[in-house]
Amino acid sequence: MFNYSDKNKIIFFFLPFIVVVYLYQDIPDLIFGINNKIVIIHYFITNCALLIFFNYRIKSIFDKNNKVKFCKIGWRVLILTSILPCILIINSSKINLSYNFAQIISAICGLAFFCFSFTFKNLERNDVIGIKTKWTLESDEVWEKTHKAGVILWMLGGIVLICNIIVRTQTIFLINVIIGIFLTIIVPVLYSYNLSKK
Repeated sequence: MFNYSDKNKIIFFFLPFIVVVYLYQDIPDLIFGINNKIVIIHYFITNCALLIFFNYRIKSIFDKNNKVKFCKIGWRVLILTSILPCILIINSSKINLSYNFAQIISAICGLAFFCFSFTFKNLERNDVIGIKTKWTLESDEVWEKTHKAGVILWMLGGIVLICNIIVRTQTIFLINVIIGIFLTIIVPVLYSYNLSKK
């Protein structure tokens, strides 16, 4: 759950704002052909809306017995929605990074898959968090088995995507992306479908 009275969470929430202010002089006037002020304002509105929506959805399935789990999930979402925009802002500035943008995004996505895999253990069936397919939402058994496998699949897929930060050829990068998507998305969907047919 998000508790905006928590100073640490407030700092994370406003981190992209701080980065924008600090690097404003290095941000080009146009970002993707759009005035930088419009892009920044649009981002802040969108980010606030996403956090409010996710907080509302978490509350709809909130269970006092799983308070610690939901707090951890809330933290991971908040960190992800703060760090990724910071990377986007830095990449849009005139600062030269030693890694290309695709490598950074792949590593962040991999880290997200890896971190969220820990929330799958003992996660009860719901329509907000987890591997949501037609078959997992219809059966507790399929949900449980799919998420038990999902812990390993998301960990492996996350590690593969994180490894893209050190690759130096486009071919290996694309292979890792394909493997990562296969492990984290395609395999869980096919596995849940197969379980539903038994």
